[in-house]
Amino acid sequence: MKILLLCVFVWAGAVFAMGAPRIDGITHNGFGILMPGDTLSVVLNGSSGGVATFDISTVVKGVPMQETSQGVYQGHYTIQQNETRVVPFASVAGHLALYGRSATLVAMKAVSIGTNVAQINPALQLYPAPGFQSTSTRPQIKVVFQNPIQPSTVYLIVDGVDDTSQVQSTPNSVEWSPSNNLSNGEHHVVLWAVDTQGQQLRREWNFYVGNETSNNDLIQSVTESPRTISPGQAVTVTMNAAPGGTAVMSVEKDQDISMMEGPSGIYTGSYSVPSRLQGHYAYLTVKLQTPDGRMETLNDADVVYVTKGMLPLNISGPFGGSQVPQAFDVTGTTQPNASVRVRLWGPDNSGAWHEILNDQTHADYNGNYSIHIDSGSLPSGSKMTLFVQAQGAQGSQSGELRIELTRQ
Repeated sequence: MKILLLCVFVWAGAVFAMGAPRIDGITHNGFGILMPGDTLSVVLNGSSGGVATFDISTVVKGVPMQETSQGVYQGHYTIQQNETRVVPFASVAGHLALYGRSATLVAMKAVSIGTNVAQINPALQLYPAPGFQSTSTRPQIKVVFQNPIQPSTVYLIVDGVDDTSQVQSTPNSVEWSPSNNLSNGEHHVVLWAVDTQGQQLRREWNFYVGNETSNNDLIQSVTESPRTISPGQAVTVTMNAAPGGTAVMSVEKDQDISMMEGPSGIYTGSYSVPSRLQGHYAYLTVKLQTPDGRMETLNDADVVYVTKGMLPLNISGPFGGSQVPQAFDVTGTTQPNASVRVRLWGPDNSGAWHEILNDQTHADYNGNYSIHIDSGSLPSGSKMTLFVQAQGAQGSQSGELRIELTRQ
């Protein structure tokens, strides 16, 4: 009996001496914007023999990870096809449990979650314009918005390279100038951002540099009206191109819709939006064939559909990038009587980021909300991230807004 008691005492002491598991690092393959169907792979390095999981902000919790080699854990998560939330710069946090104790570490690099639901700002001015041939080898890329965006949510990818760090962003525009000469030929631009109402904006287009052209001497311009549309409405497409040709347009699966030439070189076509396209990007293609057999195809703008079920959300205070005291109020507007959840993340004494606060309130009958935040014992100068999201009574949601703050 004495021997048995001694063994139990030594075993318990050994467990106590081990302390919390160790996480040496967490990395992932997230690049740019993760859209439905994309897979995020996460690798966590730390103490061996534990149980590891990871979270992606509010998108998913507790994704299991397998220990593939000693102290190396891997896990994967595929963004669901029915994902409707827009989550800019979502944190990826890894957790490791061992002998009843646990540790958490947030990856240095965040990811942004997009959605197939179209919430694109219809009023965009693009420079260079789609299909434009630039004689400059360093053309400035500029996008101007009618409705303001959140500058901190911008992604700009040119020819597959993330150039976001070199972008100059304001609520009304995004600008980028190449630091090196662009090669002759076609160049591809992807822009992604979230506006101040939590709505997603995503746009792709091509332009050309030098003498290699897109054969764009036939089609000069294409416009659509209206740019924001609901199922059942008709969109009118107008193309300015070489006169006397045969023109058709295609919208998604609906191919070769005839366009009629009225005034010389002005072709128009109409398309009634089916309900199956509600909430989706619908890409427009126009084609022209001249009497002498020349042909041009232009992938122009996307037709935009009004998305039902997405709640408006705005943060009126504090402003992103501002300094706040230990206790402060978060205020803004959303749908009347909607529930508003606020989360605050910040570093602990070891520098590892964790959730400090997770609370909610309800907007009043005018849609105004206010919630009191206490950042606790964070020292002066600490960086914090605030997340705000609204949810309606029928389950509809806004995008999750994110602002960076500094503790006074």
